[in-house]
Amino acid sequence: MPECIKEYVNTKSLKKAAEVQDEICETYRLDFNKYKPKTDVNCLNAVFSGIAANIGKQIKYTSLAIDFTIPTIKKAYESLLMARIAKKVKSLSNIGIPMDVFASDKKFKNLFLDIGLMNRVMGIDYNEALSHKNLLAIYRGQLAEQFVGQEFTIATNNQLYYWARDAKNSCAEIDYLVNFEGMIYPVEVKDGPSGKLRSLHLYRETYQPSWSVVFHAGQTGILENEKIVFLPLYFAGAFAQFGINFGSIKRGRIL
Repeated sequence: MPECIKEYVNTKSLKKAAEVQDEICETYRLDFNKYKPKTDVNCLNAVFSGIAANIGKQIKYTSLAIDFTIPTIKKAYESLLMARIAKKVKSLSNIGIPMDVFASDKKFKNLFLDIGLMNRVMGIDYNEALSHKNLLAIYRGQLAEQFVGQEFTIATNNQLYYWARDAKNSCAEIDYLVNFEGMIYPVEVKDGPSGKLRSLHLYRETYQPSWSVVFHAGQTGILENEKIVFLPLYFAGAFAQFGINFGSIKRGRIL
């Protein structure tokens, strides 16, 4: 948020910057009164926090709020979608172009409007954050997935998709699917420098994409035999906007 950044630039105080974030969150909550009587304000407040707490998870309305009916929660969630406080990430179990034809209306994840505000809604104190060696590992990688999705949204404002295998007792997922020039590339997000990538290997065996992309907290690299490119997290926005000339990647560098 610009005001938060301006405050930090002027004061060099993370505490004051966090106070600006708190004021922004409180302003959103106060604005919920404008939704009465069509939407339950108490439910809106609960869903506002619930969205921040469930980044990277398949959404069940009952996980966003308690003590409210599913229609009431759904109405609150849809109101926050329209206000662009949340962004829906649609699920695909089968792959094809255009992706929205294959997307599920019932199975989806979501993003929060801003990663800094997400932290404040979740009650992460700036001192606590500074004590972590890997900030993106907080919430079991949810911050990393939020960051990449937020960068994708800012770069293109396109609908976002992910892949979830449609099989009993399966938990295989690919965090994002990106379409460049009619080709769908699977994109995984890792909070550390590496991972086992079981879901990505399963996706590759099933759909045989020309290349796959992994954003991680490490450097650029490539597994040429497996056609997997590793990119640093900060490259997410440029990737979403411009893509990659995969044929130009050599020796772990993007030329």
